[in-house]
Amino acid sequence: MIQTYNIETSMGKLTKRISLPFLSDAELAELNTIGYTGRNSKGSLVSRQEFLNSLGKGEFEVRQTEYDNGDFTEGFAIVRVINTPEEKKNSWQNCIDSLTSIKNSILEIEKQFGRDSLPDMYKDVDASIKELDKTIEDFKNRRDKK
Repeated sequence: MIQTYNIETSMGKLTKRISLPFLSDAELAELNTIGYTGRNSKGSLVSRQEFLNSLGKGEFEVRQTEYDNGDFTEGFAIVRVINTPEEKKNSWQNCIDSLTSIKNSILEIEKQFGRDSLPDMYKDVDASIKELDKTIEDFKNRRDKK
């Protein structure tokens, strides 16, 4: 099973609790600490992705989708994969196919209607495509992992 969560943070902290329902209150507090400081509550450098993957609640990929433009808010896409080993490969491929479709849609909309017609989070087409390509490649590596 693949679950995708689009979250917004303000000063590193999630703005909506409902965004990640699989986290306990303590885990959410730790994620917010990491988001704000880049360190866990013990002072060790850790990313959001590393923290989520340490919980044993699936495999996570965290990608930034919106960047701080002076208002201290950022957006992230979090993909969570929970499957049996034999289903995992197919799930990663489905995710790759979905991201490839999004990438192709962005390029087609830009080609036909120009960048101004794209949703705000995709206005920087080059950065969006670069991030999608990076995520697709990462997912391919995960799919092919034995």
